[in-house]
Amino acid sequence: MGLCIARSLLDKGIQVTLIDPLPPGPGPRASSDHIRLIRTPYGHQVGYQRMVHEAFGAWDRLWAELGQVHYEQTGVLLIGDEEAAWVQASLNNLGPHEARLVEDPAGLVPGLELKRGQSAWLVEEAGLLFADEILIAVAASVQEVDFIQASVAGINADRGDVRLDTGETLHADRVIVSSGAWPWPDGSPRASRMPSRQT
Repeated sequence: MGLCIARSLLDKGIQVTLIDPLPPGPGPRASSDHIRLIRTPYGHQVGYQRMVHEAFGAWDRLWAELGQVHYEQTGVLLIGDEEAAWVQASLNNLGPHEARLVEDPAGLVPGLELKRGQSAWLVEEAGLLFADEILIAVAASVQEVDFIQASVAGINADRGDVRLDTGETLHADRVIVSSGAWPWPDGSPRASRMPSRQT
């Protein structure tokens, strides 16, 4: 998030200093795993679904600006019966042409066997975001940023002061806090769960 904020500010001609205890780019404390699924079906979460539609537009703008695409459209398959509330809510909230009933799911996904009474719907607008590659590309696009590898020990929002763990204090016109990754329930940092895309 810090890299994206820095990038947006640079585009507005604002001088940016980015402070982080780790180098820019992917790492064990990144908030995303190597690969993230992006999809429009979200059950009853209509607001979130609308944001995903907007997000696809934002990703398209980023690909155009970077001159490279780190997304693979795969589609997503919804499987359920008439009692599957999440699937039914997703279908209700999708547009009339956003999901199509799959007559032969095993032809689409070899080995797939549906249970009695289940149906499958394909939603084309879904796929994989390659988070590591996105972070590397975004970091490379913000070379004008003054980067300081340190931890923040304190902030005085009224004065715009940022105190580092090195003892140094920086002053800025504005301070934006991007708090970073969240821990797993056991308290450990987010760990890699999927392999990187093979090229």
